[in-house]
Amino acid sequence: MAAGVLALSMLIASAGAGHAREIDAADPGTSRALILSPELQYLGAMSANSSIRDSSRHRADGVVATANGGAVTEHKHHGWNSFLRFPGGACATAPCPQAIITPPNSAELTPGDQPFRFGATIRLTEPAAAQAGMNVFQRGAFGVGQSQWKAQVDYGTATCRWSDGKNAVLLPELHDERFKLELNSWYILTCARWPFGIFTTSLIDRTSGKTLAVALTHNAEMGTIVPVGDAKIGGKRVNPAQTDADTDQFHGDLDDIFFDTD
Repeated sequence: MAAGVLALSMLIASAGAGHAREIDAADPGTSRALILSPELQYLGAMSANSSIRDSSRHRADGVVATANGGAVTEHKHHGWNSFLRFPGGACATAPCPQAIITPPNSAELTPGDQPFRFGATIRLTEPAAAQAGMNVFQRGAFGVGQSQWKAQVDYGTATCRWSDGKNAVLLPELHDERFKLELNSWYILTCARWPFGIFTTSLIDRTSGKTLAVALTHNAEMGTIVPVGDAKIGGKRVNPAQTDADTDQFHGDLDDIFFDTD
């Protein structure tokens, strides 16, 4: 690894690979991301028309799609700080409750060859299913020739994936115990592509602000990431005839969902 790449890797690792955080002195459980000018940032609030309010300058409020009684609902931390709740209960037999969010500005969530970060604050409220994944935030599909960026908590383990359609990075490997989410605890998951082919996944304890784990790798071959289709939050799609194994429906709570290019 070249000296410049090594130096940047050490700097990222020592910093925790996350974005800056603000912790309210009166309520340390409400640590929030400080992002200067993101393309998207959903802080858990819903508008009067049941869309998801975008706090970024783009005002790209998310559209909720549901099936089989599923819903995205707004809830409060300590009565004031909002977060989003997705359908509870893993489902292996249709009909399954489904709910996802689609940002209307997916074209702006195209990183190309720029450094970029994305992620969310996550709380699992029940054990993850062993037979189905759980998508948090993604654009693009998995497969040969498919560009993609993706945050997920498959089987209760937080991971990030990037692909240019030819090269792919999954970080960390599935079932890495350092990234296992305990039930009813809030975690900040940040996925980042940095200069010089460096990729990181970081996990932070939202309550204390402590970095719990950082996974870092170098992939100089990764090219331009240009996914097609709409970005999705909480699952791949809504399809009343399908189960979690098909849709990767997320079950639990999300907050501070963001996408940011440098």
